[in-house]
Amino acid sequence: MRVRSAAKSEMEAFAAQYGLRLRSRLKVTEGHIKAKVETHPKYRRLRAAYEEAEAREEFSKLVLEAYRQRRDAIQIIAKHEDIEGNKETAEIERLEQRRNLSLRARSLQSKFNRGE
Repeated sequence: MRVRSAAKSEMEAFAAQYGLRLRSRLKVTEGHIKAKVETHPKYRRLRAAYEEAEAREEFSKLVLEAYRQRRDAIQIIAKHEDIEGNKETAEIERLEQRRNLSLRARSLQSKFNRGE
């Protein structure tokens, strides 16, 4: 963003200075001066540099957005894996409780059968 801003400032400064020089030497319309400024080779180079900086800034924004989306996708996958892990842990706990209850029921049944 800094590069784009600097390029734009340089381009506008040149256009203003060159336009002032033309106005002081020639008695022509603003449209003619603007056309002269825009066709000057240095202005065209500065404009190309500005457009390049603008394109790079836009590309940087897109790359940053792609990394944000990647981060979000990773977070979603991690949460899903955590949820799945919690489900498995809960299932294991339920199975252990069932097994303990079953063992306790067998123990009580055997005590009952022995008459204790």
